[in-house]
Amino acid sequence: MSFSKGLIGGCGCLTAFFLISMFLYFSIFEGCTQSASDRVKEAKREAREKREKELKENPETEERINLENYNKINTRMTYEEVVEIIGYPDQELSRSDIPGTPLTIMYMWKQQGAFGNCTITIQSGLVVMKAQFGLN
Repeated sequence: MSFSKGLIGGCGCLTAFFLISMFLYFSIFEGCTQSASDRVKEAKREAREKREKELKENPETEERINLENYNKINTRMTYEEVVEIIGYPDQELSRSDIPGTPLTIMYMWKQQGAFGNCTITIQSGLVVMKAQFGLN
């Protein structure tokens, strides 16, 4: 009889430990997810504000997004060098900000008055990939 009481009592402690562990895990995980989501929203808002400010100050900026300028962009360029060539992006498409991995952001620029666009992926501050569709 004392063996069964000990076994049940041991299971109760394990169950309590498991429930507390799960509560802590999800509390911490949810906090991390929320803060990453907030960082993404903030970065998108900042990029949009920079783009709007640039368009107000330099109306000719719209013409900078074309095939000729796109071809000037090479891998290993910095984000700042890209912005000098084609201006601030219209949209941040995705962001991967996982601890222990390089920050990776994909931006999109739209060609005004046309269907053309280009995407550029920046990893650790440098261009790692670019693509375009319909730029002229």
